[in-house]
Amino acid sequence: MIEPITVNLSRDIINTLPIKEIIYAEYAPPGAMGNEGGLMLYVIKDDKLICYEAYIYEDENLYIDMVTLLVNNQISSSYDNPGEEV
Repeated sequence: MIEPITVNLSRDIINTLPIKEIIYAEYAPPGAMGNEGGLMLYVIKDDKLICYEAYIYEDENLYIDMVTLLVNNQISSSYDNPGEEV
């Protein structure tokens, strides 16, 4: 299994990372089970899997801005069309 390199997400990264390079993203609101209040973005850079992480408890504005960016740029989700594959 390929283990990702984990990096803390920052404003500098957000400002330079093209949204089209994100291959997978997930986020969970505060109170969710699992990665509570966490956001993860995965990209492949220089043949390495990179996971950028942010937490609402560490930087609420960064978390909210990134979730908003993801929601505004999503193609689809299983919640958009229940019963249909994404």
